[in-house]
Amino acid sequence: MKILITNNRLGNRPGGSEWHAHELALAIKRKGYEVEAYSEVLGWFSNSLIKHKIPVYSSPPEKEYDLIIASHLSTIDKINRSKTKGKMIQVCHGKYPALEQPSSKVDFHVSISEEVRSHLQNNGFESEIIYNGVDHNKFVESSEGSGVLSLCQGKTANILIQKACKIVGCEVTIMNKYEKYTYDLHKKIPNYGTIISLGRGAFEAMACNKKLIVADSRGYMSAKKVLYDGSVTLDNVGELMKNNCSGRRYGKTIDVKEMARLITESVSSKNPNLRDFSLKNLNIDIQAQEYLDLV
Repeated sequence: MKILITNNRLGNRPGGSEWHAHELALAIKRKGYEVEAYSEVLGWFSNSLIKHKIPVYSSPPEKEYDLIIASHLSTIDKINRSKTKGKMIQVCHGKYPALEQPSSKVDFHVSISEEVRSHLQNNGFESEIIYNGVDHNKFVESSEGSGVLSLCQGKTANILIQKACKIVGCEVTIMNKYEKYTYDLHKKIPNYGTIISLGRGAFEAMACNKKLIVADSRGYMSAKKVLYDGSVTLDNVGELMKNNCSGRRYGKTIDVKEMARLITESVSSKNPNLRDFSLKNLNIDIQAQEYLDLV
């Protein structure tokens, strides 16, 4: 089976869809299939795929594939289906960004959460839910580490977290991908006890079996407010996954006092063992097979 994976960017800027395309390509290749990739923006992610012997094209390859797994309207619109042939699946990662809206040019749609699936249904498109996955051989369980690591992208959120940690007397590291980032988060997360993040950062924290607070401030939500779903437990993680651990499940806003309370509780609490949930529901090898089964 020959598979093409596309994304609008496989460059140097890390993002959820870049990591998803990268990890999915590697997982499918590990299964013994022939994998290629296409993106007009190349960089660290494309170079990493090439190192793993996955060809990457900067324009749509005029070939025939058994399956094309595509993200983003800007990419899909540039693919001529009469030249780049094969059953095409669009992966919709969100309900707000224009690039994530469903295309009528594909054969099937995948939503990464119930929230996204409902959005597609409201626009007349049916879809299958496949969560974004994590490589559990890379993001390993760790009982070591202390302090707080913020993977939040919003400045408002990080200022609030820093103030809250000062109140609590807890050390905090801010790793905003736009200011300070590493492509080796699997080496960083194990060094901390509590992770504060949305989306993929939350999934990676679960894979490492860390205590987790879902919160951030994002421009597409409200950059001046910090939305949060609170501390993640085995009792609420399934509910939070309905909105991709985005802070939108409950849509609550948080202030410094409440964040300080959450951090205090997290630091002193027992580990909720989110690794087991992650292995069953957020495993990239399982997700890769779910995509292949759609053919």
